[in-house]
Amino acid sequence: MARRRRNRIAAATGEELELQVDRLVNGPGAMAHGPDGRVVFVDAGLPGERVRASVESDRRGYRRARVVRALDPPSPLRREPRCAVTALCGGCPWQALDYAAQVRAKLEIVVGEVSHAVGIAPDHVRDPVTGPEWGARHRIRLGVKHRREEPPMVGYRARGGHEIVPIEDCVIARADLVRALPLARALAAKVRSVREIEVSIDDENRLYLRAECASARAPDASSLHEELARLGMASDLGASVYAGTLLEAARGHGTWVAAAGRTRQAVRVGTDFVVDVPVGAFTQVNADLNPALVHEVVDAASAGPVGRAVDLFCGAGNFSLPLARAGFQVVGIDADERAISAARNSAEKYGLADRTRFEVGLAEPERLAPLLSASAPDVIVLDPPRAGARASVEAIVDARPSTIVYVSCDVATFARDARQIVEAGWRFASLQLIDLTPQTYRAEVLGVFRLTWERGGPYREG
Repeated sequence: MARRRRNRIAAATGEELELQVDRLVNGPGAMAHGPDGRVVFVDAGLPGERVRASVESDRRGYRRARVVRALDPPSPLRREPRCAVTALCGGCPWQALDYAAQVRAKLEIVVGEVSHAVGIAPDHVRDPVTGPEWGARHRIRLGVKHRREEPPMVGYRARGGHEIVPIEDCVIARADLVRALPLARALAAKVRSVREIEVSIDDENRLYLRAECASARAPDASSLHEELARLGMASDLGASVYAGTLLEAARGHGTWVAAAGRTRQAVRVGTDFVVDVPVGAFTQVNADLNPALVHEVVDAASAGPVGRAVDLFCGAGNFSLPLARAGFQVVGIDADERAISAARNSAEKYGLADRTRFEVGLAEPERLAPLLSASAPDVIVLDPPRAGARASVEAIVDARPSTIVYVSCDVATFARDARQIVEAGWRFASLQLIDLTPQTYRAEVLGVFRLTWERGGPYREG
């Protein structure tokens, strides 16, 4: 059966279809319907276009295809992609779409999918927050493929697979990250166990390389740092930009951690507010828009009583510290011990230690329930990973905060959790798109929920 299924998929690959593209969806392709009525997700297709597309995979209920050529004049929203490898790389599937149209499409998808899943539309859809569409990313993750007697291949993962697409440029990344690509290649050549390299630049223009290795044998971190620093000085990066390296064994392959140079990066969360975050701890990929995101979160939280707040998945205090500065008494919780330590240090630095408490732990019901019961928060802020906060929502709604501010990088898991929050008695007050990742279908969303019932009695507006 499995063999016949694989053969049917192989036979379908390469078949060409004439398609009318219907609309963009929450995914890398636009939606069309084939001659047999089945859904076809079309890479590089734009709404309203009639195209000829080559079928690349056949799954139960739908197909995936790539545009071969347009059969009619292209959409007026179509443009020539800036990136030479956009057809191979999986990172920027929307480059061919005009940026203003990207934002409109994302907002339409977000509002439509969330409203459908929750069962009601938000009371208010706020204006999207956007920034520059090119050169916006402050962090990139590169795959490495080692080859016998040849330099390693360093680049992005291929679209729909695990192959490496070597890159010499990246139009969505900060210019200094692109200029650091030779350093990443040098690191991969020096340490043969390197499998992935993360390159990031902070708000003080310092560059960081973090490598994950598939070996328990640690290299000499000091000599590695010296060599990379020498390469950085020899390049046009300059010694003041290159700051250090942090190497970690890949999960399941070893336990060593070798650090050299400075391993904390500065992240701006406001005009005069910078926190130190350990390299490898979570930060937003678009640092230029992070202060705007923080402002929106604090503004939403402050619309109600400015009293007690709990910040779940708080990281190094990206929201916790500005909330404390706005007058809240804040408890932050995160599973990353390094990030919590950094948050405590920043609280001391800015004189907020008496208004904050940071704890290491997972945001799970058995831990959250007693913590939230003791804290009796007026506001709960959460920014979970892509999987969402399914395990936390029950404890959150049991605490009955007057406001829940939910930041999410995944529309589907946000919608799932939002439905549970609304069903438990919260009004879906507002929804907002923060476009941290231009040229992609991915959307950062900010949802605000207001309690319709106070603790012990009905909520009275005004």
